[in-house]
Amino acid sequence: MTRINLPPGRDEVYELALKDRVQRMVRTTFPIAVMGVKGGVGKTVVTEVLGSTFSAVRGDRVIAVDLDPDAGNLISRHGRESGLSLADLAAEGASTRYLDVRAHTSQNKATRLEVLSGPDFVSAPTPLQRDEIDAVMPILGEHYSLVLMDTGTGLKTALMDTVLRQSRALVMVSSASIDSLEETQVSLEWLGHSGYQDQLNTMILVINNVQRGKPNVSLERAVKQFARQIGRERIFVMPFDDHIFEGRQITLELLSAKTRRRYLELAARIPGAPPPRAEALLALPGVLRAESTELDEAAEEARRAVVAKAFTTALQGLAKSRAAEGARLAEILGVLIDEIAGLVTLARDAAADQPAQQKARLRESLAALLEGERRVPEERLAAEVA
Repeated sequence: MTRINLPPGRDEVYELALKDRVQRMVRTTFPIAVMGVKGGVGKTVVTEVLGSTFSAVRGDRVIAVDLDPDAGNLISRHGRESGLSLADLAAEGASTRYLDVRAHTSQNKATRLEVLSGPDFVSAPTPLQRDEIDAVMPILGEHYSLVLMDTGTGLKTALMDTVLRQSRALVMVSSASIDSLEETQVSLEWLGHSGYQDQLNTMILVINNVQRGKPNVSLERAVKQFARQIGRERIFVMPFDDHIFEGRQITLELLSAKTRRRYLELAARIPGAPPPRAEALLALPGVLRAESTELDEAAEEARRAVVAKAFTTALQGLAKSRAAEGARLAEILGVLIDEIAGLVTLARDAAADQPAQQKARLRESLAALLEGERRVPEERLAAEVA
């Protein structure tokens, strides 16, 4: 019997659609600022996991940069490979080759996400400077498609102004606590009144469950409140995850399936694009695909030919399978029909012989009665005849 490949299930189609959005091409380097005005909300975790998700799904060069001037710990959540930092890359200045830049970064071998750490907080003579960011970002723009910037907590600083001016997408991170959500509300108001309305219009809000157990705030109510400002589709509540809670280097595969899926949804939502629509789902391989004028005509024709050939092969296999099943059923039905015909013949013969047998038995009964010594009453004779 020919095997027919069934189309993907609903959940698989949804995940493929998310990955399709994450893999979309960017014409120039796309900087993403990850910020939070309160420590301990999981901002660095979001930077690492989101960057790892982008890198694993896209397959091109993605880098996360630690721009927290106050002893940022992105490298500890990622894993250190290089002892050099952003300050070293900024000081060299003339590093134009990728291998020169790569010498300053640490790469996760599983996801291939790279991290450029900030200056060492203890030994560096000065904290991270604005001009160092201005010097490094053009260099990274030559070699990376996505640059995630893990910022500090200060809003009214020259560093934050530089980050916000250079970013094309903004991810605001809060924890699932009353004080953190209140400070996040203040941050949104500040962005709107400080000339960052464009970033605010596409901003993503991430609410982290950083502790086990039920939070001290109604997340449903909080989401409804923020949805009035930024839209429900741009709010992501992240589940508590045991691997993240360990506080060590993060391995994407060790996160729960629920956490990985949520970060994939987050990556697909940046930078403020709408969620997958019906036509996007139908455009996936194995599902009906809508016409697209953006595709090369020759490539589209070749794709249609492949789909048509595969569909024809499947139909031929199905027809052959059904024909074989029909032949086997015909054989079985033939035997049953022959048995039924035999039974009908026997029944017909038995019915035909029944009147003659009844007459013979009647004659025998009459003969016995007439030969008896006693005369048979006429009433009994009539009864016997009847």
